[in-house]
Amino acid sequence: MSPNTISVQPNKGGVHLEAKNVSTATGSEVTPFPGGALEIDEEQIVGSTGALLLQKVPGKMAVIGGGIF
Repeated sequence: MSPNTISVQPNKGGVHLEAKNVSTATGSEVTPFPGGALEIDEEQIVGSTGALLLQKVPGKMAVIGGGIF
């Protein structure tokens, strides 16, 4: 819309957001641990999609990696 304004159109309706800086994340792919040291089982060890599907926020959580930006 402009250098500082974007239009977001979710399933119903839409909004205009104005910000100094905008970053768009279009998806992710989990990189396996070297040598299969840990299995990403999406229960105890979760990838980004598994984290979004957690039923509740854990009391403690370690995040490894943060992607390339």
